[in-house]
Amino acid sequence: MLSGILQDRELLYKFMSRCFLKEVDQEYLDTLKSINYSNFNEANPVDEGFRLLSKYVANTGDQTLLNLARDYARTFLGAGLAQNEGAYPYESVYTSPDHLLMQNARDEALKIYYSEELGRSNGFTEPEDHIAFELEFMAHLCDRAAKAVQSKDFETLRANMVKQKAFLENNLNKWVPGFCDDVIRIAREDFYRALAMITKGFLEEESVVIEYIMKDL
Repeated sequence: MLSGILQDRELLYKFMSRCFLKEVDQEYLDTLKSINYSNFNEANPVDEGFRLLSKYVANTGDQTLLNLARDYARTFLGAGLAQNEGAYPYESVYTSPDHLLMQNARDEALKIYYSEELGRSNGFTEPEDHIAFELEFMAHLCDRAAKAVQSKDFETLRANMVKQKAFLENNLNKWVPGFCDDVIRIAREDFYRALAMITKGFLEEESVVIEYIMKDL
């Protein structure tokens, strides 16, 4: 059961990371269409977000990919918006006094990645405090935690969960909720509104889930 919880969390972190990383292409859109969304039937933000996403991908047309690309540029790059009006996906923008890139948050994130022997992903040219990188880092920790469970290495598991809790509290939860609120406000396509709902709702649940995992370690 514990291994399953960790693996499910890893998959969701990877899903969110992929969607924030770059525009949706046809291959990924087809993947999203193939998901069975019937289990997302609870009255919580995550399930509500997945139901909205399900409705969106079930009603795509010839202009869908173009509309998504335009909305990605508008929402996350600020294309066509007044200066500083976008939902810029970087921790530094949301936590530095002047809302600038490449500030302390990026340096601190980089130190944390290096502590796990992680560097920049191939082909990833954005600053390391990009939301896609931070979510991918949590997916990496979930994968290592699941492997620790499988090998019954509970000392490593506890140390890993301490890292997850710290990164959630000291990084993600300090800026991602506000970022998601901006995405919901700015985005025109329900796809990105749904993604923001899922992300914010999931992170709100994570503290409870991590505490649950850690309570018997």
